[in-house]
Amino acid sequence: MKILIASTSVPGHLEPLLGAGNVLNKRHDVAVQVSEELRPTVEMAALRYLSETPDASTFASKFAAEYPGVLERTSGNISQLETT
Repeated sequence: MKILIASTSVPGHLEPLLGAGNVLNKRHDVAVQVSEELRPTVEMAALRYLSETPDASTFASKFAAEYPGVLERTSGNISQLETT
């Protein structure tokens, strides 16, 4: 069986999935798709890396640069996020 693990490019989101990927990789073909910045993390976990689609920009620092101030907000209300 082929299994794709895709994650937002935040280490705290990816790392638990790598543990599951290692367990699954014993019997299945597992690949992990994240941003290029986390490629070394995936490869150190001995899993196959797949790149994101071009211009995906899911790495947290890229997101913060595109949307300054969003990460500093404490409200959980998504409707308050500014996208301009």
